[in-house]
Formats: sequence, C-alpha cells, structure tokens
Amino acid sequence: MLVFLSLQDSLCAELESVRVLKKARVGVLPAVSRLEEFVREGQAVLGGSEQRWGLDEAYTRLITKAFQALDALSGQSARCSPLVVKLQNYHQLSGFLRHVGLPQLRALEEEAGERTSLRVQEYIRSHLGKPFGSLSDFLDGVRGCLAHGVREEEVCFQLAYSKQELRRLTAPHSGWEVQRNLEALYKKIGRDLGDNPVLMQVVWRAVQQAFVTQYHSFESLVGRCYPVAGVSLDFTAQDLQGLFSSISARAKTGT
Repeated sequence: MLVFLSLQDSLCAELESVRVLKKARVGVLPAVSRLEEFVREGQAVLGGSEQRWGLDEAYTRLITKAFQALDALSGQSARCSPLVVKLQNYHQLSGFLRHVGLPQLRALEEEAGERTSLRVQEYIRSHLGKPFGSLSDFLDGVRGCLAHGVREEEVCFQLAYSKQELRRLTAPHSGWEVQRNLEALYKKIGRDLGDNPVLMQVVWRAVQQAFVTQYHSFESLVGRCYPVAGVSLDFTAQDLQGLFSSISARAKTGT
C-alpha cells in the first residue's frame, strides 16, 4: 500500500502541473494514461478489495484532480486547442471508467460522460456555426419578430423579412454547396480527432444531428410564416443524412 500511496501523491502533483499546452499535438495526456494504469494496477493487486484498503478514495481523488486539470487547460497552437484536448481526454476517461465498471466510480463515470457531451456540443458550435450563413441570421430575425408579438402571417410584410429577401438568401444554398462545406468540415474533424476514430464518429454523428435539426427548423419556420411563398432548399433531410453517410464512407475507403 505504501507504493500506491507514493504513486497517488506523484500522480496528484503531475495532474496539478498540467496547465498550458505547448506541443503541436497532444492527444491523451500522459498524466491521464498514468492515472488509468494506476487504477488497473490497483485492481490487479487488490482484486476488488479497493474499498477495504481505501484505494477507492484515491481513485476518486485522482479522477477529480484530472477533471480539474482538464478544466484549467490553456494555451493554443496551430494544430491543437484546449477544447480538442479536453474532448479527447474526457472521452478517454469516460470510456475507461465504463470499462472498469467499479460501482464506487459510477458517479464519476457519468460525470465524465456528461463532460464529454458538453465538449462535443462546444466543438460543434465552434466549427459548425451557422451552416446556412446569412439565411440563419434572417431566420433568427424572424424568430425575433415572433418573440416581439408579430403574427406569423404578418412577418412577410416586414421589409427586412419579405418573401423576396427570403428567396434571395435561400438561392445560394444548393446541395452542392452544402456538400462542399460538409466535406471541408469532415476534413477538419479528421485533423483534430483522426487519432481516435471512435470519437471522430461520435462528433460526426452529433454534427449530423445538429445540421438536420437546423434544416427542420428552417422548414418549420418557413412553413409557418411563408406558407405560400414556394420557398424551399433544393435538398431534403433524407438527402442530408445520405450525404453525411457518403462523406464518412468515402473517407474510410480513401476515395
């Protein structure tokens, strides 16, 4: 047990020293890898008796320290951002804790999963942004009108939100343009997360969900406020889903 106590103290110190990112690519932090090894060795030696020897408290302390260290990360390089490193490491910890399956770590396992999901959404907001550009701004303005009491059937009589303006802003968003933008985004995700194909697909599926949600929001709002304008995008939600699958499949085969 003295060995484990010594390792615990050194790991705590290492986790507390993780603050600034300097390398071009980081991935899973060495301290996180050593934390996982510490837990595996504890399981191997004590075989389920960690609670009896107080090692479960050490696990909790170290994992909590890891969360705090990740939250405190700063620094930026051309090829790596704190957000990407946080996403990679929270995903790693979430998967590891799920695999370990210790009941006393269940709450931390759930927290790691929640932190991963939050970083995925933050990553998507950062990189997806407003895929329909000025059309998204237009629709935000329409929502603002509705929030201020303008009736749905009267929105189109607002000069800035006329049917003509809607048609003008919708025209550039062809299926080809969307495909080009999504392919560029997939390459960006690959540069950030290509070392972890599982996480990359998690993010890509989340991007798909966010994009399709925005598409349905467009359809719903236009249908309510411009029912006879005859305005629509030249692709469907099914087209989008097929496009996402196609981009992912082509990337896997290198075509």
